[in-house]
Amino acid sequence: LLPVIALFTSTAMAADHFVNAPASIQAAMNAAAPGDRILVGPGVYYEVIDFQGKQLEVIGTGGPNLTILDGSGFNSTVVRATSGEALGTTLQGFTLTNGAGLPFPSSYGYDYYGGGAHVGGAAQLLISDCVITNNGWGTGTFAGGVHCGGDGSHVDLVRCVINTSRAWASGGATLVDWYATMSFDSCTVYGNSSNNLFGHQGGISMANHGTVIVRNSIVWGNAGEEIGAFGAPYDVGTFANVESSCVEGGYFGSNNLSANPLFLELVDFTISTQSPCVDVGDPAWGLPPDATLPDLGARWLGWSPPGVGVFCTSDPFNTTSCPCGNVGGQTEGCQNSTGAGAKLDWSGGSSISAASRTLSASQPVPNRLGFLS
Repeated sequence: LLPVIALFTSTAMAADHFVNAPASIQAAMNAAAPGDRILVGPGVYYEVIDFQGKQLEVIGTGGPNLTILDGSGFNSTVVRATSGEALGTTLQGFTLTNGAGLPFPSSYGYDYYGGGAHVGGAAQLLISDCVITNNGWGTGTFAGGVHCGGDGSHVDLVRCVINTSRAWASGGATLVDWYATMSFDSCTVYGNSSNNLFGHQGGISMANHGTVIVRNSIVWGNAGEEIGAFGAPYDVGTFANVESSCVEGGYFGSNNLSANPLFLELVDFTISTQSPCVDVGDPAWGLPPDATLPDLGARWLGWSPPGVGVFCTSDPFNTTSCPCGNVGGQTEGCQNSTGAGAKLDWSGGSSISAASRTLSASQPVPNRLGFLS
């Protein structure tokens, strides 16, 4: 039996906004209301974006290989959520690159926090299925890739690759501080660096009561400490909980590995069939598409670049509503966050109130959640 669950809530009237390059993603976010979705087509978008306190879902429908947010020349963070954004605020399916970080005045002129993304002001942000690469680099940079700071602030990184970013001070990949929390679920953190004398944490860094949670992830090949706290006195109150992860040099925690993850290559960071990271993850954090035990890292065994989009209904009475394509009453080319080509079909009349329409799904991924809009 396939259970069908319908939820009727106040978000039922939320709108979808479609953006195709070279149009502005920020312009669509400005026009959107809390609860809306911004569906972004493939392309390179030369801009930086700010959620401005709104609970929005910003989704790259072509996935991170095809949907790129490039912060070149803006001298700021690529993605900003610093105004109390509520749980459910989401960025999915992008590459974030060439961000400097959010500037703050300092004795050096300015310090820059979070080249790829900056979360603060008690905001809650989910970043999933993203590649955060080649950010930071300047003098005064803290957190080349992602920064999260301030009491009540929280960022969840899910199935993300963070690589080739640099912090001058601490956290080549990421930094969490001032009572904030940052979690990593099925992520790969590789090849980041930090070269300050007392902030030599090239991978994941903590400072001033910051908390890190790492699950089913690979942290490898970063210069300096893979996971560590900023030097004293800035290490006070920091905490890292690391489980079921592969960390170069090892790390205290249950089911952690220190063996070479054996990447097939260092572009998409897929792992080989001989990798010690195959089928050793904690299933409580989700199963891969083949429904085996989870592999560690963002790229499971056999991974290929997916389109990361949404289920959507192609209705002949509203043919402009679906970015996935419309063939009769079927959705074509739609993919979910697992990369699976699930399809939705309908039959019957056009009136829902007449109870004459039937909706069916085919090719779903076992044990994975899909979203219908």
